[in-house]
Amino acid sequence: MADITTKFLRQTAVYWGGPVDNGYGAFTYDDDPIEIPCRWTDSTQLVSDSKGNNIVCKSVVMVGQDLDEQGMLYLGTLDDLGPDRDDNPETIAGTWRIKRFDRIPLIRDPLKMLRVAYL
Repeated sequence: MADITTKFLRQTAVYWGGPVDNGYGAFTYDDDPIEIPCRWTDSTQLVSDSKGNNIVCKSVVMVGQDLDEQGMLYLGTLDDLGPDRDDNPETIAGTWRIKRFDRIPLIRDPLKMLRVAYL
């Protein structure tokens, strides 16, 4: 039987992780961008961030691995980005910041997690 936490991840996203505040209101990224499987749904939702503030998210993305809040996601592949892929992801059209990241344990197997990023 397929694992529900990865069964529906049929799309590809590019992920920039390891965000570090540069002290000027922007971030640098420790990690090179990588492709990850995902399920990307454009759906406007009101959610709370880690500080309890209400934020509006434009997309909900299910993934199979932990992601960093403040990291960046792009729906597509590294090839879609061409030579821009190693540049600052904040300047690439269609790239979005992870505003919230949840790990939800499954009821039948609490060691397995459903992972959801809110952009």
